[in-house]
Amino acid sequence: MLRSDSSSVASILKQLRHFLSKKYTYTIVADRGFGNDRVAVLCLKNGFDYVLRKCNNLNIEVDGNRLNLKDFPGKTQKLKAYVSAWEKEVTFEVKTKNDSI
Repeated sequence: MLRSDSSSVASILKQLRHFLSKKYTYTIVADRGFGNDRVAVLCLKNGFDYVLRKCNNLNIEVDGNRLNLKDFPGKTQKLKAYVSAWEKEVTFEVKTKNDSI
């Protein structure tokens, strides 16, 4: 089983990049345990697109309003939000429970 620490993820992504054809683009889909800033950076560094599922208890700040992802009032859409745990602004594509990836 793959651990979510950065060294394990970095090693796997580096190996994948080495073995996969450069002819295609690839998207890494990671579940909650891997859904953090470090994994996003490692995916980009190794040339992978990515989808990181987030726990719905992530606190974000949108247009000066602080809210929790589980309380997000919108439909499926992209939004820029400040994530205090990561100390930076990121872009999310928020999907409701009824939408699929």
